[in-house]
Amino acid sequence: MKIVIPGHPDKKAVLAGDIMTRAAVDGDKSPIKVLITPEVADKVVAIQQKTKQANEFRHQSEVLIEERDNLVKEVEQFIRSSRDILGGLDPNEP
Repeated sequence: MKIVIPGHPDKKAVLAGDIMTRAAVDGDKSPIKVLITPEVADKVVAIQQKTKQANEFRHQSEVLIEERDNLVKEVEQFIRSSRDILGGLDPNEP
């Protein structure tokens, strides 16, 4: 069995979780059971929690950016009109 270790942290997090799951299923027969210390298990759980939280924040960020962009579109005419009026008050000002 060849296991390719990915370079991206998200994919490494998934792989770590998959390895832990497989080791748990194999139980005492798992050839890597000696590698799974409580510290390693805790870190894999923390990685999974952080990944989930980061994905939720990423989604929230995308939603907020879309809402902001829609609001900017709604005031675009205000911005242009303000520029035109203020520019007309002092045409020599750049």
